[in-house]
Amino acid sequence: MPHIRGSVLIALIAAAPAYASTRIINGDLANAPSWMVAFGTSNQTEPWKSQCGGTLINSEWVLTAAHCVTAGLPLEVAVGVTDLTTPHQRIKVDQILIEETYHRNSMFPLLALPIPTYENDIALLHLASPTTNTPLAIAAENIKHSWPDGTQLRAYGYGATNPEGNSESQSQRSLTVELAYKGDTDLWVNDPTTSHIFAGYVLGKDTCQGDSGGPLIFNNQLVGIVSYGPSPCAQTNKAGGYTYAPQFVNWINEQQTALTITTQSSVEVKVNERGWAPFTVANRTGDVAELSDMGGSAADLRTDCPAQLQPNQSCMIEALFEGKYAKNTIKLENVTVETAINGNRKQLKAVMIGRVSADPVAPPPVRTSSNGGGAFGLSALLLLPLLWLRRRKA
Repeated sequence: MPHIRGSVLIALIAAAPAYASTRIINGDLANAPSWMVAFGTSNQTEPWKSQCGGTLINSEWVLTAAHCVTAGLPLEVAVGVTDLTTPHQRIKVDQILIEETYHRNSMFPLLALPIPTYENDIALLHLASPTTNTPLAIAAENIKHSWPDGTQLRAYGYGATNPEGNSESQSQRSLTVELAYKGDTDLWVNDPTTSHIFAGYVLGKDTCQGDSGGPLIFNNQLVGIVSYGPSPCAQTNKAGGYTYAPQFVNWINEQQTALTITTQSSVEVKVNERGWAPFTVANRTGDVAELSDMGGSAADLRTDCPAQLQPNQSCMIEALFEGKYAKNTIKLENVTVETAINGNRKQLKAVMIGRVSADPVAPPPVRTSSNGGGAFGLSALLLLPLLWLRRRKA
């Protein structure tokens, strides 16, 4: 039964079982590579825990799975840390960029529309301050065509080590998995796909709940991002799905040198109260960007953005959400910014997810186990119909 491989970073929404995060099963304990990333939500009352993995691809950017970050919550990353239970430094994330097709598809469940094919599970995290850790290069796009079946790849992750995903650990592990499939059809449900490859098949060895977003390596280069797979994990002849990272090099390069806005941000308020969701606008183009006509469907916007945003500068837009709806209501609101660079006009688009809570709003809880009751997050809600679809067709 396929299962998304990541405990989605969650905000309190209702009593329901929590989804688990992906973990390495029967892997080897070893010192974490300098480019290995773990990240989780940042708040002042809950202890930080790794929720998903990622890969440092340069001093300012982390590559991960989009399904790990659809909640739009504040994040902190740990880079190159072997044991996350020991004291270590973390870096705040100041912008999350989700691949456009994935982001559009992730909105369908809340809009009560049919869910398209699960494709392009990839996102970028920009670090608020650069790291000196050595990054990992992404392999050439055509490298998979040279692989025979059974090619050995190396996967990395933190956490639990049993197929049920409920044996919690925060230590870095890695294991070798064999290439199982690299065609143009999803191994699980026969959907057309070119964005995933599949690896595993060996009983007792697999990535699993909590490793989502983490790297799959070939010849010391990044080839995959842990995405989803069977549940329980590590079953014979049931390979896990990995987003094929080399296919997205052009998208990655474009985001790193563009004028961008945080893809999605969330806010939760009590009934009849108000809250603001933050969006970072960053100019990495090398040219002056003109900003005008900030709008959308949110109740109000406030900003410190200037009319002209200089190269390598960023600013903040905040969108207002009003809790004038019934408890547990979720609303999607658009945020738009009209821009121009050297006369070339472009509209930046983002989404605010607002929810009305019946109770006082606490900081987002961190869940790493699928056992017992828990809190369903905004991102978990977005994924619920998708999980059902995968299981139904399995």
